[in-house]
Amino acid sequence: MGLVNLLALLVLLFLLMLWWVCTLKYGVSDNFTGDNIEYDYKVELTTSECHYGGVRYWFVCPLTTNGVQCNQRVGKLYLTPQGNYFGCRHCHNITYADRNMSKRRRKGINASIDREDKYDTLNNQMKRWTYNGKLTRKARQLLKINARLGYDLECLAEMT
Repeated sequence: MGLVNLLALLVLLFLLMLWWVCTLKYGVSDNFTGDNIEYDYKVELTTSECHYGGVRYWFVCPLTTNGVQCNQRVGKLYLTPQGNYFGCRHCHNITYADRNMSKRRRKGINASIDREDKYDTLNNQMKRWTYNGKLTRKARQLLKINARLGYDLECLAEMT
């Protein structure tokens, strides 16, 4: 009885392994010769349990780099213009655009966006520019941000 159950379990596992494979069929044309090359290969799928129930499906990267099978679990597979096979970002050496910038440049872009947001909120909160002939604190902050962003405030010239 135990052998029959074990055999049934093995057959079930084999069927599940067949189920968790997808086949990629596509053609790529060569730019120089114009020949169309057809590709047909299998990519393994795996799952992981979600915290609130259900499962999430993942691709297993089928590429081999430097003689080592990647086998990374990824959500997306990419086909680059130079490559002929689908693979993960790591195998195709694809990076996010901001990773190609220096930390200083990234910080500068984010700081500029933060300044623009602060400028907009301060500008919307402004009730008055001056009080007793002096600039208010928010007006001084706006002027400081304005100097950094290079905005043109024509109304300030009239008020001061």
